[in-house]
Amino acid sequence: LEGVPFVGKSGQLLTRILECLKWRRGEDVAIVNVLKCRPPDNRDPKPEEMASCAAFLNRQLELLNPKVVILMGRFAIDRLLGTDAAVGRLRGKAHSVTVAGRTVPAVVTYHPSYLLRNPVDKEKSWQDFCLAKRLFVGSVMKQIDFHYNVMRRTIYACKLVKKVTGLGLTAALWSRDEAFLKTVYDDLWRFEDMAFIAHAWAGSPTQS
Repeated sequence: LEGVPFVGKSGQLLTRILECLKWRRGEDVAIVNVLKCRPPDNRDPKPEEMASCAAFLNRQLELLNPKVVILMGRFAIDRLLGTDAAVGRLRGKAHSVTVAGRTVPAVVTYHPSYLLRNPVDKEKSWQDFCLAKRLFVGSVMKQIDFHYNVMRRTIYACKLVKKVTGLGLTAALWSRDEAFLKTVYDDLWRFEDMAFIAHAWAGSPTQS
């Protein structure tokens, strides 16, 4: 036992999938288990055991504030979607889960250990992860679009202030930020690594 979710061959498979999407475990992606301890003899968790860990799971998701959630396996699906439908019926389309009162897009796919036993379904799982990436990109774009519009309105207000008070320095600073933000906004259509764009947006607009 390593105290880390998804280790061994199933964890290695998951890591390779994430790396192909340019996502890194522990940095771009957080992995959490529905159950916070391993059941005896590695048996399936009981409903009352999952219920007893629900508060910890909900708090983890609240702190992580994810842009997209990937549900791997029937126990994660049962806990967060509240359905016992088969993975094959739920995968391939977007769902939604509630995290701290906020609706978050979710994707259902097969558990990595299942894929090791049934490699024929790896292609389907890859399609699910690609869907999750597209949902993530869409979420990032909406966030940047929102902040871009806020910035434009703020710039307009600063230009009005410049006309009234002559604060040329303030207007110049906002103009510089507008040019940078416009560059990031336009580059969304050219950059393949959306995680990089998200980091650039979070760290760069206020830098000199």
